[in-house]
Amino acid sequence: MRRVVGVLQIFLVIFGVVFVGLGDCFPSDEILALRAFREAIIEDPSMVLSNWNFLNEDPCNWSGISCSQTHDHVISLNLSNLSLNGFLTPGLGKLAYLQELVLHKNNLLGIIPKEIVMLKNLMVLDLGMNRLTGPIPREIGNLVKITKINLQSNGLIGHLPLELGKLGNLVELRVDRNKLQGNVPGSSGPAFTSNQHGLELLPRQKLQTAPCFTVWYASRGSASGFCRSTQLKSVDLSYNFFVGKIPQCPAHLPGSSFQGNCFQDKNYKQRHASQCGASHPAGSHAANVGNQDAKEGSKQQKKSQPAWLLAVEIVTEILAAIILLCAVLAAVKKCKGNCRIPWKKVRNGNEPIYMYIESDMLKDVTKLSKQELEVACEDFSNIIGSSPDTLIYNGNLKDERGC
Repeated sequence: MRRVVGVLQIFLVIFGVVFVGLGDCFPSDEILALRAFREAIIEDPSMVLSNWNFLNEDPCNWSGISCSQTHDHVISLNLSNLSLNGFLTPGLGKLAYLQELVLHKNNLLGIIPKEIVMLKNLMVLDLGMNRLTGPIPREIGNLVKITKINLQSNGLIGHLPLELGKLGNLVELRVDRNKLQGNVPGSSGPAFTSNQHGLELLPRQKLQTAPCFTVWYASRGSASGFCRSTQLKSVDLSYNFFVGKIPQCPAHLPGSSFQGNCFQDKNYKQRHASQCGASHPAGSHAANVGNQDAKEGSKQQKKSQPAWLLAVEIVTEILAAIILLCAVLAAVKKCKGNCRIPWKKVRNGNEPIYMYIESDMLKDVTKLSKQELEVACEDFSNIIGSSPDTLIYNGNLKDERGC
């Protein structure tokens, strides 16, 4: 009996060690995903990733990482405003329990990998203020739990995915200052449905009124685009190249959410017609769009000034120019009356001799040439007096005038 009890105790100890060991073991897929992300970062000027030690397979204490309460999954990757230079690796899609991916204000390049949409538990996606290019993946509609998407100030191109209308929990969407174009989902008027998926274009009827949106449905199908979201409170589409009509569903949004586009709406400030076309201007960077539109607005404001105000500005500029000219002439005249006129002769090839004469003293004095003075003063050798800064010479002219 004692032997049986001893064997059971040994078995329980071994089982406990194995169980604890399994509890501390972090999922290898998530470690591989973090390793791939680290390898895709080319520059880390703040050395924030220096403590990512892959020899110790417990990332919960690494910079920018938060884990679940059970300490067995990564639920947040937050590395904002760190000037990280690199790419978004597709391996991020292996962080199956990730709830926040926040890489705001870095220097990330390349496209948004479609593998990110495998993050079924993701609630916050913030890739704003980077240098990402390419389209927004249509598969983004699979992030059914997401509440916030921020892709502002990148170089994203293409259309706004219609699949955004599937995100029933989406509260905030920011795609401003990119190069997106085309129609905004849900902006084609009362007869718009998702005919891209074979739905029939039939009249809509009013279904219900939400706090921020009027939701519509088609007799065969459902509302599309933003009109499907009842939770959406904040949208910023400004400074892209969107065309067509502004969606009627988000009527609560300010005009600044739609400005700087090519919408057929005169109530909001839009781009000049020369900037709007079938495609956005190649080579223009989204980060500079705001400055360009500000300059354009300034020009338009000047053109719209009343005539009397323009006349006042012209008269003021003319008066300022006249005053400046008078000041210059007065300064020149004063200089002519009081400026000293230097005359220099090098003596013995080394020490220069300077003579300064006030112009007012020469009014009644006969002008003499340098040669006449040299002859009269015997090549300036007859020195009869001196001071620390003056030499006095004695000379005789033909008409017996001294110098």
